[in-house]
Amino acid sequence: TVSLMSHSCAANLEIVDSPARSVKFVAKRQIGKGDELTWSYTNFLLPRHNIQEKLSQTWLFDCQCLRCKDPAEFGLYYSSQKCVCGGYLSKTMEDRTMCDKCGKQVDSLTMLMEEQSMMKELSLSDTADLCALLQKLVAGQIVHPTHHIMVRLYMRLVESVARNNPDAAVLAAAVQHGPALLKVLDRLDGEEGKLLKKYRKMYSLVEFKDLVRRQEEGGLSQMEFQAKLEQLRENLL
Repeated sequence: TVSLMSHSCAANLEIVDSPARSVKFVAKRQIGKGDELTWSYTNFLLPRHNIQEKLSQTWLFDCQCLRCKDPAEFGLYYSSQKCVCGGYLSKTMEDRTMCDKCGKQVDSLTMLMEEQSMMKELSLSDTADLCALLQKLVAGQIVHPTHHIMVRLYMRLVESVARNNPDAAVLAAAVQHGPALLKVLDRLDGEEGKLLKKYRKMYSLVEFKDLVRRQEEGGLSQMEFQAKLEQLRENLL
């Protein structure tokens, strides 16, 4: 039965545990009567062109799910670079990619190599280097707040703060960009997705550490601290 289930890059089901003699799925989005049940054959955090290439090579089909048919990817433009005109390089035509606003065309291979270079730099960066890399990417104006490389960077920031005690700059960056990460995961993973739940809890730890910092620096009274802590308590548990 599982082998007959369709793939979607924005699936409504996910596997609960590692597959064995039986496979258990759980819904991670609202499923209406008559909706097709789907799960993802690949890592949904990959950019769309990587997912489509993997599906084509491994599963021998071209994905036509809602995410793949939407050039804007649910308004995130997750796989698209930003054009200098303010539009997005989201329309692919053989070996060229075109801006959806001004019509400018860019060599797709050049874009891919740029992104591979940025991803390599991110993977080699220590926690102390993340803020500098964030500033560099923002200044470069190629990637935007919900681009897949920025999302990977946000994940590193949130993880670093949740698991360690980083400096104030890393904490501030995690506080600032955590909501963008949760927004992307909500749309791509689903409101009940495991990854969204994981990073939602991590971001609550980020907010807690920022709350403690603000109190220690005299920015909050004890009463204000307790009130805000009560708001976070449910997500921290």
